[in-house]
Amino acid sequence: MNWTRGTPAAHRTRGALADLSRQLAGVTVTLLSTPNSNIQLPSSMMSPAPSPDEMIITLRGRKKAPPITWSPLSQTGVQKFSQYEITPPKDSTPNRVLLGLRSSPRKRLQLTETKETATNTSPEKSKKNLPANKRQRLDGEEGSVPLEVAIKGLSHSQLISLIQKMTSTHPTVKQDLESSLPEPDLQPMMEELMYLKKNIFKSLPNSRLSSKTDSAAFNKASVHLSAFKKAILEHEKRLVESEQWNSVVQYTLMAWGYVKATPVWDNVQHNVIRKHCFKTLATSCLRAMKCENRDADWRRDMKQRFERLRVDSEEIEGCITFLSLNLDQSLD
Repeated sequence: MNWTRGTPAAHRTRGALADLSRQLAGVTVTLLSTPNSNIQLPSSMMSPAPSPDEMIITLRGRKKAPPITWSPLSQTGVQKFSQYEITPPKDSTPNRVLLGLRSSPRKRLQLTETKETATNTSPEKSKKNLPANKRQRLDGEEGSVPLEVAIKGLSHSQLISLIQKMTSTHPTVKQDLESSLPEPDLQPMMEELMYLKKNIFKSLPNSRLSSKTDSAAFNKASVHLSAFKKAILEHEKRLVESEQWNSVVQYTLMAWGYVKATPVWDNVQHNVIRKHCFKTLATSCLRAMKCENRDADWRRDMKQRFERLRVDSEEIEGCITFLSLNLDQSLD
């Protein structure tokens, strides 16, 4: 009975490979035993390639020690140059010589001035070396500051005392000043009132659902209303103290429109600031007309203007009554 047909293919190939390996081993032993043989074996048989398992075992071995210093030089070169880089020990002797150390490139400042540098650095030559803007600044410091520039730094009281001192010592200067003295400029005052009035309206709520004249809106604008009132009081006080009566009347007519433009609040008590501004303007204007002696045409013109302002406030009634009496007396 033949069992070779029933045996698997793997067993047949495995047995054949085993026989082949035995034959090759016998051949290698006979070749190695004959030293003068001229038979050349292939390199694969003399030094077989390592298996993957052997390569993994070699990689898992002990790692090589890293170099002492990370340098492209060799070990001998590193040992040769490392002795110059080691910091030497601190020496107590003052006259020590440190060889192999790199000196600092910085130069020390020479605080002692030599004779040559002292003679060469004269003030005229140093000015020539400076830029143009610094040269002009130094030239200006040597000279006196112009009068129109120095006056800008003085306060209002300092200017008044200076003018009084000059006019007391020079009577001719006083006459020239009185003849050429202009009227006060009211434009800066109007610009200040315009700015304060804008702040009042900016503080009001912008929502359609909220009112702009109720108590909540007044609370937001009360600070700006107080600043507006303070500005009018200061302007009137300055003009009245300077006894510029014509300017007082003109200021009243101009500032009346700014006070009229302020909001009228729902609560009557909140309109006290508005009424106080109207009263201040009317009182100052009445005082100015009593001190100002003008002709009948000027008084008639002022009366017509004040009658237009009667709708805004009843405080102007005193000015209208005074002008009417003066016009009646002039006709008589």
